[in-house]
Amino acid sequence: MRTNNSLVRLAVLQALACASGLVLATPGKASADPARFDIAAQPLPNALKSFAAQAKMQLLYRYDVVSHAKASPVTGQLEKHAALEQLLRGTGLEAVYSSNNTATIRPISTVNRLQSRPAQ
Repeated sequence: MRTNNSLVRLAVLQALACASGLVLATPGKASADPARFDIAAQPLPNALKSFAAQAKMQLLYRYDVVSHAKASPVTGQLEKHAALEQLLRGTGLEAVYSSNNTATIRPISTVNRLQSRPAQ
C-alpha cells in the first residue's frame, strides 16, 4: 500500500512539474504574436486609443499624464509590446505590464531613466 501511495505522489508531482512548465512557456509565446499597426504621429491620448483597439489590449493611464505628449508613428506588422514601446518613444512615459494584454502607462521612473542613459 505504501508503495502505491509513493507512486501516486510521484506521478502527481511529475504532472504538476509538466503543467507549471506549460504555464511558464505560454505567456512568452502569446506576447510574440504580431499585430498590424497603422498609427500616425498624433496626440498621445488618441494614439493610445487606436493602439489599444489594434493590439486588442487594455491600457490604463491618467489622462493628465498623457495629454501633453505626442506619440511616435507605428506602422507595420509588429509584436505589440515592441509597438507600444515605439509609440511611447520620446514621451518620457513607459508601459508596465500586469498581464500580456494589460499595461499601465506611467512616467518613466528615475531609476529607469538613470539605467537607460548612455555612459558618460
